[in-house]
Amino acid sequence: MEDQINDTDQLIATIKPVMADTLSATIRDSRDSVVEAIQPIMADTISASIIDSRDEMIESIDLSLQKRLIGGRQILQSGCLRHSLFSHCC
Repeated sequence: MEDQINDTDQLIATIKPVMADTLSATIRDSRDSVVEAIQPIMADTISASIIDSRDEMIESIDLSLQKRLIGGRQILQSGCLRHSLFSHCC
């Protein structure tokens, strides 16, 4: 057993199944606590992803309108559809 503890790879191989089983049991038995613990991280990540997707969509619409409607000239005096829709510009 002492040889297993001194060999890092062997130690990992020995405790990995135990840790995986313990983690699975904890998640299964304390699902609400786990969700409560990761909720703030997930909420921030999801919010950032939605904002990024929205910005990409607005940019795509802006470029598409500029190309199709007026042949590349500015669509608005501000030159940015995003500015007119959301009161902030790139």
